[in-house]
Amino acid sequence: MWRPECSPAAVIVVPAPDDFAAARPLDPDQLTLVAVRADTENGSHILLDDPDGRHRLWLIQSAYAGGSAFLIPFDDDFGARLYSLQRLHRRLTGKRAGPPLSSLQLSPLQRSRLTLLVRALDGEQEGASRREIAAVLLDADARHIPAIEWKNAALRKKVNRVVASSVALMNGGYLALLRGDPARARRFRR
Repeated sequence: MWRPECSPAAVIVVPAPDDFAAARPLDPDQLTLVAVRADTENGSHILLDDPDGRHRLWLIQSAYAGGSAFLIPFDDDFGARLYSLQRLHRRLTGKRAGPPLSSLQLSPLQRSRLTLLVRALDGEQEGASRREIAAVLLDADARHIPAIEWKNAALRKKVNRVVASSVALMNGGYLALLRGDPARARRFRR
């Protein structure tokens, strides 16, 4: 399940205080281009499609008759959360939302690296040897390296690093990617 607290791109919607008569309701049933909606015990989680990039909403309570308000936690991701809220506001008022933060998007190189890590993890979990993983993902000639040379081969060290990174990614490193912090995302560690 998507954890909204992990993503600074998530906009948190709560009922507005009773004194705010001018607050407009944000009815999830009236939203257009809903890609995914999941209703859970902690609220509704909604992904809205947008030509500029998806919007993530977390509606804490379902009753919005009195109007809606947006909650921005005071944390390390305050700026990213504010930016996401501004994008959503532009969309809701009929304007172009604009692109998501670049730090929340993967570059082609990062996407390629993550694909490699996921494939390496698949091989590791299926019980493939490191040599077989290296042959499939890095260099087909790895199968033909003599055992004595394989022990000290740079390719063996590289595949060991790739598998270790993929296991770290599985064991919580993916949370850093969801948060969009490039420094933490590079380390793939909790």
